[in-house]
Amino acid sequence: MALVTGGASGVGNGVVRALAQNGAVVLIADINEEDGELAANTFRTGGLAVYSPRTDVTDWQSQLAAFKIAVGLSPSKTLDIVVSCAGVTGPSFFLPRAYFSSNIGIRRPAFAFNAAP
Repeated sequence: MALVTGGASGVGNGVVRALAQNGAVVLIADINEEDGELAANTFRTGGLAVYSPRTDVTDWQSQLAAFKIAVGLSPSKTLDIVVSCAGVTGPSFFLPRAYFSSNIGIRRPAFAFNAAP
């Protein structure tokens, strides 16, 4: 069982594809519910086991709920892989410090590590 934050698009979506094509059951934990469901449905149409509950990785309870769902979907009731790909895109590399803190701050990966069973 694998959980990929930010797996609805971009690099995260590529990670989801690689894991699922190699036999993993994958949970996309992404705030973009529409893109997450579209991605999961596309993968499932191809015979892959991919699911996507809406997850806000900046919110502890939301991320904890995603981890619980992942464990519930796991055939072995364990979580084997966590990949943190969630992020927010911006207009340029010259961004204010507050943007950097909200996007790349240590909090999101720390939430993921703490939520893992």
